[in-house]
Amino acid sequence: MDEAFCAIEMLFDQDDKPVDYRFLEVNPAFAKQTGMENAQGRRIRELQPQQRNIWYQIFGQVARTGQAIRFENEAAQLHRWFEVHAFRVWQPAREQGGNSFQ
Repeated sequence: MDEAFCAIEMLFDQDDKPVDYRFLEVNPAFAKQTGMENAQGRRIRELQPQQRNIWYQIFGQVARTGQAIRFENEAAQLHRWFEVHAFRVWQPAREQGGNSFQ
């Protein structure tokens, strides 16, 4: 597969606001295309502390609603633009504090 792929767990605060996400799985193309090495198991705020809030808002909405979305957005800290297809792969596990989707 030559396209970047990742599965993430969306993390929400006590007010159900999306505040971070953890990379559960990434493929080899992910590191090459994003420039983020060793992302699996780590949170985006750890890797890219200046990540724009729009990323959390979009991914949080997908995690909450299960409605897939395609969008383009800049990751300014990485100096890259990404075309993203985000979708939820299973129901939220609120007792675990997160949602996972690709």
